[in-house]
Amino acid sequence: MKKFKDILNSGKYFLLPYLVLFIICLLILSLFSKSENHIWFNKHNSVFFDFFFKYYTNVGDGLFVVFISVILLFYRYGLALLVFSTYAISGILAQFFKRYVFPEFVRPKIFFQSNYNLHFVDGVYLNTSNSFPSGHTVSAFAMFLCFALVSKNKYLQMLFFILACLVGYSRVYLSQHFLVDATGGSFLGIFVVLVYYYFHVNIKGNWINGALLKRISN
Repeated sequence: MKKFKDILNSGKYFLLPYLVLFIICLLILSLFSKSENHIWFNKHNSVFFDFFFKYYTNVGDGLFVVFISVILLFYRYGLALLVFSTYAISGILAQFFKRYVFPEFVRPKIFFQSNYNLHFVDGVYLNTSNSFPSGHTVSAFAMFLCFALVSKNKYLQMLFFILACLVGYSRVYLSQHFLVDATGGSFLGIFVVLVYYYFHVNIKGNWINGALLKRISN
């Protein structure tokens, strides 16, 4: 049976940079108010990043994660199950926190509507309520950590970490969420994956490493 510390070690090139980033985010959140840090991020915009984050943020969308899970079925059942299951569990938890624990947390559009003119990206529909945690960030960190845990390449693990961070940052950049929402979302996604993966890797059975393409070809 694989130990939990072995799981942490298998994804260390994703998890260690995340730990550093998480601590930095906590420091920012403790030193500056929600409005102060959001205004600082909002001021640092450009035409290129408006275009890039407008579309890249969809990597954290649930439909994208489901699509990736379906594609993975053709290559590896276990990874498809891992990605979809952790997305579903973390997504349900995120919605629970949004709607029942922190229902009063509004989005930046409403928070700043009477006291500051934020930079908004044209063509982006802005939500107004259920801000904490960021669902896109939850999904992105869950999915990319899944990839990192099954990858043996440290550079790929670091790439997956960067790709997850870009989704989280996109939510703040687009003023869909505050930094605290993205930080909380990233933690929730990672927590769910690590707990689920512990049981997932200890499942006995050859089916978990199978692939739909092999079934079809046989």
